[in-house]
Amino acid sequence: METAMTTNAHNLLVPYGGQESIILTAVNTKPITIPCLATSSRAKVTLWRINKFTKNAKQIEVSESSKNLKYDKTKGFQISPTSWDFKNENLYCKAETDNYVLLREIFIYFTYKTFHLLSPHISLNSDVVYVGETLTMSCEVTVELGVATVIEWRFPSAISEERMKQNLERSEKESFVTIKNKLIISDVMAEDEGWYTCNVNLVGQKTFSTKKFIFVYKNEASNFEIHQSFLNFTHDFKRICEKFQKVLP
Repeated sequence: METAMTTNAHNLLVPYGGQESIILTAVNTKPITIPCLATSSRAKVTLWRINKFTKNAKQIEVSESSKNLKYDKTKGFQISPTSWDFKNENLYCKAETDNYVLLREIFIYFTYKTFHLLSPHISLNSDVVYVGETLTMSCEVTVELGVATVIEWRFPSAISEERMKQNLERSEKESFVTIKNKLIISDVMAEDEGWYTCNVNLVGQKTFSTKKFIFVYKNEASNFEIHQSFLNFTHDFKRICEKFQKVLP
């Protein structure tokens, strides 16, 4: 990575508070605006992350479809804290023309905000699940908008990928987002009985869990046969008791 500087190179970026570096404070849940602004339309401005230990440098690419990094010529880079490992990497702005290159280091001090989190909730399509039926259950959680969130299911090992699928849904309202992960198990088997755990991970922060035990019953026909056998046994046992009473003195 080129680091040569000249007097003219120092003029490639708009000065920030008269400092050689850019020093910012930010909330760890919100996008950050980094004022890397070129003084010339001929200068190309890019954002780089450099590992504090290996010193390896990698450019953070800007694309129209990117949600984690955008660039505005009048404001600078807008970046999500999840786009780089801010504990182990430094950020640099790089401005370059055909003749000059300028690097400007960026220091960001984070204020850690307490997350608003509604406890994860599991809902079922039915409280009674029979062998051969389809089990549908959802895990839903509400977090603050901008918080990177991952919802994962843990379920009995007998469930194969062929019988299982997950659908992720999200909806936003004001400054909150509700995320729902729907788990669908087809052709339920007796071995599917057990604990179903939903883990909600706030990336880089906390993990919240909730779980529900699912009982799997035999189908209604089998239940009827068991019930009928019990009635037959009760009837026979009653007749035996009556006969036994007759032979008693």
